[in-house]
Amino acid sequence: MDQELLVDGLKALRQKLDQQYGPVLLLMSLAVDIGIEDWWKLVVSTKGLDQHSLAEAVHIVADLMRETLPKQVWRSIARVNILRTDDPFVKGMNSWYKAEDAPLMVQSATISGVEIPKAIVLQSKAA
Repeated sequence: MDQELLVDGLKALRQKLDQQYGPVLLLMSLAVDIGIEDWWKLVVSTKGLDQHSLAEAVHIVADLMRETLPKQVWRSIARVNILRTDDPFVKGMNSWYKAEDAPLMVQSATISGVEIPKAIVLQSKAA
């Protein structure tokens, strides 16, 4: 998939999430595997989603994805991971990587015990 299309779609999703459930502390697409660029895991952490159950939060983000992302992009999202804003991974990403104005490419990193083969970070900022 065209990564520019993915990034543009995720920027629109970040804007919607920020407006409705913000602030967004972490929004990133994580490659399912290093050699596969057509399947991504979406990682989302927002203050507004902390008050929902995990199942509700996944449904909220999935609905926003279908509303916001081009069909080609949302079909490439294999999984949606919702993390609380106090999750160690979120805190680790927020302290190591700062991304607000431009996407940040991350390769071969380990944050709070989570291996990241490849990721595109759209938002990573401390609360």
